Amino acid sequence: MNNTLISRLAVAQWAVVILGVLLFLFLAVQFPETVVVRDSVATAAEIEGASSITVLRQIAARLAFLGHGATVVSGTMFAAITLVLFLFVALSLLNLIWLRKLRRLHSENIPHA
Repeated sequence: MNNTLISRLAVAQWAVVILGVLLFLFLAVQFPETVVVRDSVATAAEIEGASSITVLRQIAARLAFLGHGATVVSGTMFAAITLVLFLFVALSLLNLIWLRKLRRLHSENIPHA
């Protein structure tokens, strides 16, 4: 029974580690997509230099498109982070339950003086 509980703890901890690494990689890959304007001075200069309403509309449409994309990526990242944190909490609670059982079994198997 002790080996089963120890194996469960090990599997749960490996799951936490793997999910943490996957979340880190996901965030590292997706973070650049959340930046809408990299150079605000250049964007402001482009707007100032616009020669007509048509050009201004094109700039606004481009910025709206980029903003929408960043919003979608940010929402996806938030959902992923929330899901992984929920799994971390659930696995940690399971680990605490299994540790309590292991402690109880350990104390039952040790003869008291």
